[in-house]
Amino acid sequence: MKITTRFVPVAAALVCLGLTLVSCGTDHGGKKTSTTPAPGSSRPHREDSPLHAFRAYLTTKAPKADAAIAPHVTSVSTRTATADARSVAVVHVDYGVWEDAELGRTAKAFAQWRRTAYGDHGHVDVLAPAKMTAEQDW
Repeated sequence: MKITTRFVPVAAALVCLGLTLVSCGTDHGGKKTSTTPAPGSSRPHREDSPLHAFRAYLTTKAPKADAAIAPHVTSVSTRTATADARSVAVVHVDYGVWEDAELGRTAKAFAQWRRTAYGDHGHVDVLAPAKMTAEQDW
């Protein structure tokens, strides 16, 4: 079979795809990675991520009423402001329009987790796709 110029881009794409698949699950700086994408994401998540840690807290150490929150949490990001050392967190959930109470419960559970696990102070915003928010300081 003769490869013509119109098949070269296809061959190049297949080679790149093959290299990408070979590199999945490799060691990235000593941290364990999972090749399973995080819910709502196409990227692999780190096992020590805030999302994983918060979900683990909800399912193991939080009150039983808060365990139902875990499957609704889709992402967690935290950062520490350098000026006052307060943490700022954003939690994304998949709750619908009429689930205001669950948003507030998620914010309170996150604040309790940060207080008990890290002993720090900060602020969390819980965001839902229906443009609903809940806030909590800890």
